[in-house]
Amino acid sequence: MAHLKSFKRGFVSSREKEGQFIGWHRNGGMNSNQSFGRREWRTQLVKKEVDKLAMEMSLPDSVKNDSERICDEVMARNLMSRRPVPVVAASSLYTACRETHTPVTLRDLAAATDSNPREIGRCYRSIINRMEISPPDLNGTRYATRVASAVKASPEAAEMSLQIVKNAIQRGLGGRNPMTLAAAAVYLACLITGEDSRQSDVAEAAGVSEVSVRECIKAVRHAGAV
Repeated sequence: MAHLKSFKRGFVSSREKEGQFIGWHRNGGMNSNQSFGRREWRTQLVKKEVDKLAMEMSLPDSVKNDSERICDEVMARNLMSRRPVPVVAASSLYTACRETHTPVTLRDLAAATDSNPREIGRCYRSIINRMEISPPDLNGTRYATRVASAVKASPEAAEMSLQIVKNAIQRGLGGRNPMTLAAAAVYLACLITGEDSRQSDVAEAAGVSEVSVRECIKAVRHAGAV
């Protein structure tokens, strides 16, 4: 029995790389990789994941650097000690993308990390609330360009979608999800220019539901933004 207890004290978890468990040497102390503390170790794991995501998604260094700064503060405050490393990294990166108006969605990050977009969204809201970060006012124009490109809309339709977004914002629709507003604008622009584009296509390109796009289209039309 004493031998078994000694063995357990010497066990190092196979999930150590995920930062969810801590391994120990036989002498009862932390191993060399974690000698500077669990929090610091997890911080390095999260920042490594941020670097990986930023590279995979071809994001600029400025966004990556902002994400790492956010990671440092989040981990220093011990805000995400029980969250999986990929989710913390994704939510930190999403916060930086929102601050820099970089068109990246929760679904983009969820797909890249094999995580639930709602969980990343919850972490994002926790970050901005507990760190007292004011969410930026996104107007959807950058997202419209991205959606138009994804559905292979013509330059004319792409340009028109930007104007529709601007018109919608001026008519009080600026509080809408910017990706949903962008998808609705691209769909309406393609409809006007006679291009073949379905609501399901723009919804998929924007990473939002088709129902949300349909409701937004109605709102844009009702507001007279087209």
